[in-house]
Amino acid sequence: MRVNAFAANEFGRLTGEFAFPAGKAVLIVEENEEGKTTLVEGLLAALFGFAGDDDSRKGGRMKTSEVYRPWANGGDTKPYGVSAEIEGGGRILKIIRNLDKGTCQVLDPQGRDVTDSYTPDAAVGLTKDDFRRVAVIAGKQVHAAGLDESQNLKSRLQALVEGGPDSSADLAIVRLTKGLRKYPATTLKEPGLV
Repeated sequence: MRVNAFAANEFGRLTGEFAFPAGKAVLIVEENEEGKTTLVEGLLAALFGFAGDDDSRKGGRMKTSEVYRPWANGGDTKPYGVSAEIEGGGRILKIIRNLDKGTCQVLDPQGRDVTDSYTPDAAVGLTKDDFRRVAVIAGKQVHAAGLDESQNLKSRLQALVEGGPDSSADLAIVRLTKGLRKYPATTLKEPGLV
């Protein structure tokens, strides 16, 4: 499964559309408080919804849906919500969640409603917890696991991507490093290509 696109309407600080290029790993590097975690949480909300979620940063007292709820919509008539387009198993699906109402609609490329056949774990191929664990490596995880040194990070990426050591991970590390030098950082302050 791959994510082709993600869109948010006033999900925390994010509003807009974000495209993820096919055949590429997505590396998001940005200063603190610029929306990296919000983007990940929005994507998780689009794919899996909020059912049973509590925000551990608030001691489990605040629901994640409330953490990212907009304070004021500024007159915007669009509902608090997220959507994602995913591709996998020969299918393309668009998942649309209205977070105000707690509803989910899933459409196929022809616009037919296939919500009844959508099961997040099956469509994504992972549970929400597994997706969070393997699809995202946060900076604090890199530091806490002692992965700051390139050799440790390389081993961790190998394990995540391939399930074991392989020389193709070496190539991925080299390409990621070159990419960081070649391309300026993309900000999440505005919609656009991530």
